[in-house]
Amino acid sequence: SNPDIVFLDIEMDGINGLEIAAKLPGNTCFIFTTAYLRYALEGFDLDAVDYLHKPFSFNRFQTAFSKALRRIGRSHLQTASQCIIVKQDYSNIPVVANLDTSQLIFNRLFSYGDYLWIGTQSGLYCYNTQNQFCILYQHNPNNPHSISSNFITDIDKNSSGDIIIGTRNGVNIYQRNDQFVTFSRGIQARSLNDNIVNRIFVDKNDNIWAGTDFGGINIMAPQRITFNYSLQGYEKGVPNIISTVLEDKEGNILAGIVDGGLAIKRKGADSFSFFKHNPGDPRSLAHNNISGIIQDLHGNYWISTIGGGLDKLDKNNLSHPVFEHYNSLNSSLTSDDIHDIALDSARNALWICNGNHINTLDFSTGAINRLKFYTQSKEPVHNMNTIFIDSQSRLWIGGNGVYVIDLE
Repeated sequence: SNPDIVFLDIEMDGINGLEIAAKLPGNTCFIFTTAYLRYALEGFDLDAVDYLHKPFSFNRFQTAFSKALRRIGRSHLQTASQCIIVKQDYSNIPVVANLDTSQLIFNRLFSYGDYLWIGTQSGLYCYNTQNQFCILYQHNPNNPHSISSNFITDIDKNSSGDIIIGTRNGVNIYQRNDQFVTFSRGIQARSLNDNIVNRIFVDKNDNIWAGTDFGGINIMAPQRITFNYSLQGYEKGVPNIISTVLEDKEGNILAGIVDGGLAIKRKGADSFSFFKHNPGDPRSLAHNNISGIIQDLHGNYWISTIGGGLDKLDKNNLSHPVFEHYNSLNSSLTSDDIHDIALDSARNALWICNGNHINTLDFSTGAINRLKFYTQSKEPVHNMNTIFIDSQSRLWIGGNGVYVIDLE
């Protein structure tokens, strides 16, 4: 029988997910999961339900899966209590199964926030007490970021909320991107001296104490963070006040400076190049007061300014920037004072926030529209400073209070 919903990676050995999607039956919903944003437009051209950029959160996965269910006209596949989610190479794979605890040997239970962590001899379970979903983490020899062993001996946490797991094959630290960092016995000095870890304890200084079978106690000190400095100094007695920083997909750094224009450091370069508004050059930066920088799915840059509207910088012109201007005089932009911008890859659009209005720029048509919305008291919203789109397709607006708009 034909599948209802298919999750597709794009770059796979010997095959391309875009080609598979084009051959699927017309009534099959598919969701792309890939680490490469450059395929997003092609994915939506094929009428994909959604596009998950790796690594993605569980909430983001749930949103995409719910969209697919709505498209096929179903509200659910199984109840939450009848499902577990197996983590495999960053993918969330629903497996219809009852969690038969009679077949599990529990070594450790650990509670933190809304989550119950269950250490067993066959994997690590994370039970979300709010949505009643259980996620199973197991060792995958083909994934270096999976947990190092299915035999869990102990669980603790540090002050940052990272989960520390002792196993029969070293110490694992679970990070919020659904990856594990493993510390195991090695040939280098000061590595763990025994992989069989029986007990884990995190002290008040975040040192990890690991009690082992044959190596005694190993004490792991947290990594010390040091800082390098860049863009220090003054220009005409005014400091470089950094308003925004972006590292693009190629490793270039773009920084906005309050009343100081745009600073760009190409990958591998030792210093920044500076670009400012020139009243005699219509292709220069529209205004020196930069509030935000984002890179779209094509790799081009969008720069918001307070006083000059919105600028577009083609990715091919990064060494010798030529700026295309969008402002209240040549477009439908409602104000030239833009406080924040947010990329919406699901709608192929850019959200634009100024003090009193929200605009959207449709990348496919170039059209700018105004979003009209009101509070529950039917009053317009003022003093808007920042916007954000979460994994559930909700627009958050911050300023004099916080407002949430469900874009679905």
